[in-house]
Amino acid sequence: MRISSRRPQLVLAWMVFTVLSGMYLAPPVLVGLIADDLGQSAADVSLLPTVNALTQVVLSMPAGALLHRLGVRRCIILGVTLFCIGTSCCALARSLWQLFVLQLVFGVSACLAGPGPLVLLVNGWFNEGKSSATGVLFTAFGVAGVVFSPLV
Repeated sequence: MRISSRRPQLVLAWMVFTVLSGMYLAPPVLVGLIADDLGQSAADVSLLPTVNALTQVVLSMPAGALLHRLGVRRCIILGVTLFCIGTSCCALARSLWQLFVLQLVFGVSACLAGPGPLVLLVNGWFNEGKSSATGVLFTAFGVAGVVFSPLV
């Protein structure tokens, strides 16, 4: 199947990856503001992306098993749902420990709906042009870095 026949699905996968990547890339830009708002040191706040990354390190293998067991689509739906809940809760967070918990949620959502599962999903749509579709998908990470950092 050619990329043009699956364009809407590829665009949706690209948007999910862009937003997930943007949330991963945004905290370093906000360190000073979050530290001032919560009365914490910038060093403590700068650990937020580390919590997210460590969560992904620890849960990537179990998430792979879950992807195999539940299927890629169900895991992506679960991951996007967790991401939406976590993002909504960020507005309500009043302390650093709450933001750390939310970074755990973002790490779990990245394991379920991040680059790996999205590549599996997109590759399942194509018999030919898989590398092109994957390349289009991964442009999202670059776009997230360019777009989200200045916006926040």
